[in-house]
Amino acid sequence: MASEFSSTIKDCYGNEYEVQRMSPNGLRGFSCFAYLLTGDMYACMQTIEDSLHAFERNPRLFIEETEFG
Repeated sequence: MASEFSSTIKDCYGNEYEVQRMSPNGLRGFSCFAYLLTGDMYACMQTIEDSLHAFERNPRLFIEETEFG
């Protein structure tokens, strides 16, 4: 039920976490990643571009850290 939804959750250690709803733009995973890195869920395109540049500059990172390597 939507009325039972809380905007914060608490883990077994008592740490509280705020639940951030993401924009339903089809890039939800990238939006979450952008929010984690920048605090702005709408910075997903810049975050993707920055990640691709990092892989271009360090091919070994691409090989070691992705399923395509």
